Amino acid sequence: MVEISKKNDMCFVVVRKMNNKPGTAAIILSSLKEAGVNVENLQAIVDPKNEQADVFTLAVGLPDVEKTVQSIERANGEVGGERPPLVVKNLAGVVVRGITLENSTNVFHQVFKICGNLGINVAMVYTTPISLNIYIKEKVFVNQLLEGLRRGLKEG
Repeated sequence: MVEISKKNDMCFVVVRKMNNKPGTAAIILSSLKEAGVNVENLQAIVDPKNEQADVFTLAVGLPDVEKTVQSIERANGEVGGERPPLVVKNLAGVVVRGITLENSTNVFHQVFKICGNLGINVAMVYTTPISLNIYIKEKVFVNQLLEGLRRGLKEG
Protein backbone atom coordinates (compact mmCIF):
# COMPACT_ATOMS: atom_id res chain seq x y z
CA MET A 1 0.00 0.00 0.00
CA VAL A 2 1.29 3.44 -0.93
CA GLU A 3 1.25 5.98 1.91
CA ILE A 4 1.67 9.69 1.19
CA SER A 5 2.06 12.37 3.86
CA LYS A 6 3.19 15.99 4.04
CA LYS A 7 5.56 18.07 6.12
CA ASN A 8 4.92 21.81 6.18
CA ASP A 9 7.28 24.57 7.23
CA MET A 10 10.48 23.02 5.93
CA CYS A 11 13.56 25.10 5.08
CA PHE A 12 16.89 24.70 3.33
CA VAL A 13 20.01 26.19 4.88
CA VAL A 14 22.70 26.40 2.20
CA VAL A 15 26.42 27.05 2.65
CA ARG A 16 28.54 27.62 -0.43
CA LYS A 17 32.29 27.09 -0.73
CA MET A 18 32.83 25.09 2.45
CA ASN A 19 36.17 23.40 3.05
CA ASN A 20 36.33 20.15 1.09
CA LYS A 21 38.22 18.16 3.72
CA PRO A 22 37.43 14.97 5.62
CA GLY A 23 35.58 15.76 8.82
CA THR A 24 34.04 19.08 7.73
CA ALA A 25 30.48 17.75 7.74
CA ALA A 26 31.11 16.04 11.09
CA ILE A 27 32.11 19.39 12.62
CA ILE A 28 28.86 21.02 11.50
CA LEU A 29 26.75 18.02 12.49
CA SER A 30 28.36 17.94 15.93
CA SER A 31 27.37 21.58 16.43
CA LEU A 32 23.85 20.86 15.15
CA LYS A 33 23.54 17.83 17.44
CA GLU A 34 24.55 19.91 20.45
CA ALA A 35 21.90 22.50 19.50
CA GLY A 36 19.21 19.81 19.21
CA VAL A 37 18.59 20.39 15.49
CA ASN A 38 16.86 17.62 13.53
CA VAL A 39 18.38 17.47 10.04
CA GLU A 40 15.86 15.91 7.65
CA ASN A 41 18.30 15.78 4.73
CA LEU A 42 21.88 16.74 3.99
CA GLN A 43 23.33 17.12 0.53
CA ALA A 44 26.89 18.08 -0.40
CA ILE A 45 28.01 18.68 -3.96
CA VAL A 46 31.79 18.49 -4.14
CA ASP A 47 34.27 19.24 -6.89
CA PRO A 48 37.11 16.72 -6.34
CA LYS A 49 39.56 19.12 -7.99
CA ASN A 50 38.64 21.98 -5.68
CA GLU A 51 39.29 22.39 -1.97
CA GLN A 52 35.84 23.89 -1.43
CA ALA A 53 32.48 22.14 -1.70
CA ASP A 54 30.25 23.89 -4.18
CA VAL A 55 27.05 23.49 -2.14
CA PHE A 56 26.23 22.06 1.29
CA THR A 57 22.46 21.96 1.90
CA LEU A 58 20.62 21.04 5.09
CA ALA A 59 16.84 20.52 5.18
CA VAL A 60 15.44 21.43 8.59
CA GLY A 61 12.10 22.39 10.05
CA LEU A 62 11.28 26.08 10.42
CA PRO A 63 11.65 26.00 14.25
CA ASP A 64 15.29 24.83 13.81
CA VAL A 65 16.43 27.43 11.24
CA GLU A 66 17.91 29.94 13.67
CA LYS A 67 19.71 27.23 15.65
CA THR A 68 21.03 25.80 12.37
CA VAL A 69 22.43 29.15 11.21
CA GLN A 70 23.98 29.79 14.63
CA SER A 71 25.55 26.32 14.67
CA ILE A 72 27.09 26.88 11.25
CA GLU A 73 28.37 30.29 12.35
CA ARG A 74 30.00 28.71 15.44
CA ALA A 75 31.79 26.18 13.23
CA ASN A 76 32.84 28.87 10.73
CA GLY A 77 36.55 28.90 11.57
CA GLU A 78 36.85 25.17 11.06
CA VAL A 79 34.61 24.67 8.02
CA GLY A 80 34.92 27.85 5.97
CA GLY A 81 32.20 28.82 3.55
CA GLU A 82 30.42 31.99 2.52
CA ARG A 83 28.51 33.80 5.24
CA PRO A 84 25.76 34.17 6.10
CA PRO A 85 24.26 30.87 4.94
CA LEU A 86 21.41 31.16 2.44
CA VAL A 87 18.05 30.27 4.03
CA VAL A 88 15.15 29.16 1.83
CA LYS A 89 11.92 29.15 3.83
CA ASN A 90 8.31 28.14 3.17
CA LEU A 91 9.03 24.75 1.65
CA ALA A 92 6.69 21.82 1.95
CA GLY A 93 7.82 18.24 2.02
CA VAL A 94 5.91 15.24 0.73
CA VAL A 95 6.91 11.72 1.77
CA VAL A 96 5.84 8.69 -0.25
CA ARG A 97 6.25 5.23 1.30
CA GLY A 98 5.28 1.83 -0.06
CA ILE A 99 6.33 2.25 -3.69
CA THR A 100 8.98 0.18 -5.41
CA LEU A 101 12.15 2.22 -5.68
CA GLU A 102 14.23 -0.36 -7.55
CA ASN A 103 14.22 1.85 -10.63
CA SER A 104 14.43 5.41 -9.29
CA THR A 105 14.51 6.89 -12.79
CA ASN A 106 11.00 5.63 -13.46
CA VAL A 107 9.76 6.94 -10.10
CA PHE A 108 11.42 10.33 -10.64
CA HIS A 109 9.90 10.50 -14.11
CA GLN A 110 6.41 9.85 -12.72
CA VAL A 111 6.85 12.44 -9.95
CA PHE A 112 8.20 15.17 -12.25
CA LYS A 113 5.48 14.45 -14.82
CA ILE A 114 2.80 14.80 -12.11
CA CYS A 115 4.42 18.01 -10.83
CA GLY A 116 4.75 19.41 -14.35
CA ASN A 117 1.10 18.69 -15.11
CA LEU A 118 0.14 20.52 -11.90
CA GLY A 119 2.49 23.46 -12.61
CA ILE A 120 4.59 22.77 -9.50
CA ASN A 121 8.36 23.35 -9.39
CA VAL A 122 10.36 20.82 -7.38
CA ALA A 123 13.11 22.11 -5.11
CA MET A 124 14.60 18.69 -4.29
CA VAL A 125 13.78 15.00 -4.61
CA TYR A 126 15.63 12.19 -2.91
CA THR A 127 15.04 8.57 -2.04
CA THR A 128 15.84 6.40 0.94
CA PRO A 129 15.50 2.61 0.99
CA ILE A 130 11.89 3.04 2.20
CA SER A 131 10.70 6.41 0.91
CA LEU A 132 10.60 9.07 -1.77
CA ASN A 133 10.92 12.61 -0.42
CA ILE A 134 9.90 15.69 -2.41
CA TYR A 135 10.37 19.34 -1.43
CA ILE A 136 8.46 22.08 -3.19
CA LYS A 137 8.78 25.84 -2.82
CA GLU A 138 5.14 26.58 -3.49
CA LYS A 139 3.79 25.41 -0.13
CA VAL A 140 0.32 26.49 -1.24
CA PHE A 141 0.33 23.61 -3.79
CA VAL A 142 1.13 20.81 -1.34
CA ASN A 143 -2.44 19.50 -1.17
CA GLN A 144 -2.68 19.46 -4.98
CA LEU A 145 0.60 17.55 -5.10
CA LEU A 146 -0.64 15.05 -2.51
CA GLU A 147 -3.78 14.39 -4.54
CA GLY A 148 -1.85 14.22 -7.83
CA LEU A 149 0.62 11.72 -6.37
CA ARG A 150 -2.21 9.63 -4.93
CA ARG A 151 -3.82 9.42 -8.36
CA GLY A 152 -0.59 9.08 -10.32
CA LEU A 153 1.13 6.58 -8.04
CA LYS A 154 -2.08 4.63 -7.40
CA GLU A 155 -2.21 4.79 -3.62
CA GLY A 156 -4.13 2.06 -1.94
